[in-house]
Amino acid sequence: TKALAHDQEAFLRALAEKLDLPLLGTYDGDTPPAVRSRLRREARLLLTNPDMLHAGILPRHPHWASFLASLRYVVLDELHVYRGLFGSHVANVLRRLKRICAFYGSRPQFLCASATIANPGELAGRLLEEAVTVVEDDGAPRGRQHLLLYNPPLADPSLGLRRSLLLEAEKVAARFLEAGLPTVVFARTRLGMELLLTYLQERCGGRRGRLRGYRGGYRAEVRREIEAGLRRGTVQGVVATNALELGVDIGTLAVCIMAGYPGTIAA
Repeated sequence: TKALAHDQEAFLRALAEKLDLPLLGTYDGDTPPAVRSRLRREARLLLTNPDMLHAGILPRHPHWASFLASLRYVVLDELHVYRGLFGSHVANVLRRLKRICAFYGSRPQFLCASATIANPGELAGRLLEEAVTVVEDDGAPRGRQHLLLYNPPLADPSLGLRRSLLLEAEKVAARFLEAGLPTVVFARTRLGMELLLTYLQERCGGRRGRLRGYRGGYRAEVRREIEAGLRRGTVQGVVATNALELGVDIGTLAVCIMAGYPGTIAA
């Protein structure tokens, strides 16, 4: 969610400068204390995540009284993530948010955005406990897409053992990177991500500066630098965990390689 929020903040800041919009900012675990206090006082548009809303904003709602009293819209992006046990927790946080807003005299309207799922209206309705209107006509332009499923070849047919998933992912990714195609590779674990990054950097030695890793645990400034590099095109390839999974708008990417099933269709 941090990568998603900062990606959206960069776009919104460019828009705000052109339209002379009031203060906006991201309020999450990476936000310095001085910036947090200014956002509490002056922000008109706030980007945050369910964890920060639960632990950093709602328990201290008197400090946010002015913001909550005038709150008109709440945008829930990547709605399909709020499913199962995590979704039930988020539903409780939203109940709490609505209750506190009512205390300060506001009744915000909720706007939800999601990837393609079969039941967006049902999911949004159960999360918000309100009737929702579904808008599902998508007129956005998109290029042609190819979905390829690759099974590593057998290393030992008698035992049914296949070649290493990470080594095969490295071989496939290297072909795209060497052809100059901007590529993201998703690994399921931090260890797998670091191994894949090492293998690819050794194979594509001349591109070491243009090939980066991305995962939770990296310093905030390093993550922001990588995100900016992807937008500008100065970073050609990135090997990531699901820390970069949520809807980051990187139109320059041509290839996405998933090294292993990500766990759910939504992911």
